[in-house]
Amino acid sequence: MLQLTLSAHEATLYEHTLMLLDLTRLVLENNVFLHDGRWFRQCQGVAMGAKFSPSYANLYMGQFEKNHLWSNCPTHITEHILYWGRYIDDILAIWTGNIPDLNRLIEHLNTNEFNLVFTHKVDTTQIEFLDLLLYITNNKIMSRLYRKPTACNSILHAQSAHPLTQIRAIPYGEMVRSRRNCTDTDVFKQELKNLTQRFRARGYTNKLISVASKRISNKN
Repeated sequence: MLQLTLSAHEATLYEHTLMLLDLTRLVLENNVFLHDGRWFRQCQGVAMGAKFSPSYANLYMGQFEKNHLWSNCPTHITEHILYWGRYIDDILAIWTGNIPDLNRLIEHLNTNEFNLVFTHKVDTTQIEFLDLLLYITNNKIMSRLYRKPTACNSILHAQSAHPLTQIRAIPYGEMVRSRRNCTDTDVFKQELKNLTQRFRARGYTNKLISVASKRISNKN
């Protein structure tokens, strides 16, 4: 019989690991919700909105990539992946091969027992990733703010019953985000005009918008 001897520190880590696994199982197996007077239990996946969900999704997708992509996909296909970046389940890749091989890669990813379905978009000039639009100008990769066509003006209304400090901070926070996302200063200035209109439509005063604009004007 194999006996394992652990130090006090290792034993503590082992106990903590078992506890985390028990808590993970608790979250995954006991997601219940009430609908139309009836109770339901989600039997697959993790609950949307739970604090645990993003961490679990990252771990899940990381293990999937390791087993299904890098260890199980033919090398003559993966060798064309110059860059592979993932944010939870959104992937940005730079592909150096041809389109048929890319389609074979997507087909391979979609051949799995985990109910995962990958969709893809290919473009040589510009592409959307999360809240960025990446495009090429003079052989340089540039970025600007991207909103989905279905996006609405959902900025918190200035008359909302939130702390005044939070209301004041929102215009500056949104402008910082735009400044970071826009490589080109002229593109940022146009986005700043769009933001101004969006804030005015949500009840923000010209003074509040102006103060935020002045704070952001010196940011590179």
